[in-house]
Amino acid sequence: MNYFAHYYFDHKQDSEIHNFGLALPDFVRNFIKGSRLKPVLDADFDDDNLQQLHNGTLKHIQRDAHFHGSQFFKKASSRIGGMVGAAFNEAGIPRVWWGAHLLTEMMLDRVLIKENPELIGRFYEDLENSSEQIVGEYMTKNGIVNTSEFFKRLNRFRELRYLLRYTEDDAMVFSLSRVYLYAGVSPEWNSAQAALVIPQMEPVEQEIAFFMAELKEKMQ
Repeated sequence: MNYFAHYYFDHKQDSEIHNFGLALPDFVRNFIKGSRLKPVLDADFDDDNLQQLHNGTLKHIQRDAHFHGSQFFKKASSRIGGMVGAAFNEAGIPRVWWGAHLLTEMMLDRVLIKENPELIGRFYEDLENSSEQIVGEYMTKNGIVNTSEFFKRLNRFRELRYLLRYTEDDAMVFSLSRVYLYAGVSPEWNSAQAALVIPQMEPVEQEIAFFMAELKEKMQ
């Protein structure tokens, strides 16, 4: 799942540091190239904040394993691959299956953000209010040492609040292009390539919205 979907399904109203943990594995992967957060599953911390952050991190990992193995994800990503395949091929964009995977997750955020505009604000508030000292200590304890680069990019993420722009087709395609670039799969898409993909965003959103009730039931 993507950032906001994790928050939507598992946030706690009284623990912003737990809620930060719901996004932490993705933050590490996306902010520090080549890094993965691999927490000790049975770790027990004396500090309650560290423990709450750890619990949120483990919930993220558990949810992702469940989600990626679910029939919802398999059906949705397969159908989306069929929907965008022709445009991707015409644009010369590789790995349609991977793009469909990414779009499935990103569109979950888009649909949920539209349904819950107040909650996305709380998501960012929790990120702002979480202790960087606690986050940095937890990362160091789990082998992530490049915390300066991490917090630089985290601050940028919080400042831009780019998830709010997922509701815009061109911004969604730009984000998808940046993931391709960051992963080394392709250069950043040019305007002609983007123009071929942008019209696919609304049908893909409708597809995810159609499956949303099923996903909510499965994620209870």
